[in-house]
Amino acid sequence: VMRDPVIYRLCYAEHYKAGKKYKVWPLYDFESTVEEYLCGVTHVIRSNEFDTRIELQDYIGLLLNFPKVNYKHYGRFTVKGSTTKGREIRELINSGAYIGWDDPRLVTLRALRRRGIIKESYYELAKKVGMSKQLTTVDFSVIAAINRNLLDKRAKRFFAVKEPAVVTVKNIPPSLKAFTLSYHPDEPKGERKLSVTEQYYLEKKDNDGIQPGTLARFMDAMNVKKVDDTTYEFVSQDYESFKRTKGPLIHFVPKDDHEVKAKVFLPDTKTVDIVAEANISDLEKGAVIQFERYAFCRLDETGDTPLFWFAHE
Repeated sequence: VMRDPVIYRLCYAEHYKAGKKYKVWPLYDFESTVEEYLCGVTHVIRSNEFDTRIELQDYIGLLLNFPKVNYKHYGRFTVKGSTTKGREIRELINSGAYIGWDDPRLVTLRALRRRGIIKESYYELAKKVGMSKQLTTVDFSVIAAINRNLLDKRAKRFFAVKEPAVVTVKNIPPSLKAFTLSYHPDEPKGERKLSVTEQYYLEKKDNDGIQPGTLARFMDAMNVKKVDDTTYEFVSQDYESFKRTKGPLIHFVPKDDHEVKAKVFLPDTKTVDIVAEANISDLEKGAVIQFERYAFCRLDETGDTPLFWFAHE
């Protein structure tokens, strides 16, 4: 770096902002050294590719009688299976292969934010990766685990069914008008109501996995016994008696003409249809929620058919 270093260049072309006022333009090493002094910078943290510039920048500072700056370098990290290089991303977008800088297959800040990765996750990720000078490869599951741990304490819970099977529950007491469920099992997030009706949407795999005669529980709502493929019978609402049976605990969506048909945009850019409880209509755009037993998702579009972006399980 000390062999004939280039400090500035001559350029006679008109500058977009300064016009023709200047013809001599400083390059990185000279500009950084002077700018850091003018701004009172004492410590510089930057990635490893600048490690070789220290000798030249220290020498420029010495010639100009500037105080010595402390440098700390760290290795870049990549996310397995995703490109983090701007040039490659730009080519993918320009070719039409990716929808933009927020394509869910990318790990740009825009893409991660749109999927529902919250800013606090980046702080925790930085602590985990550390300041090692070695190149580090991170699996997306690490980011998901950090984000999940943070969202678990703050995200409201809702029910949605991906592959709906419509079933009937008989003998529900007429006095039972609505189910009251908490938005969060541990945090004070308020309560929501779900309608009591005869018909409900269940996940097909849940319904298929319950044998006739088995006692099951609709989460936070009621205990039911399966009669046949499409019929259940109300037993009680008591959770303690259900716990002793160790039966299946399943989520549900009332089929009451207030259920919401929505879509979830997946990381592979495919879209899946879901049937969700009516309470998602109260969500504001940008809300990050958890669909119980499915995934954390961010509401990207409201309207008659809301669109959620899949964050992670």
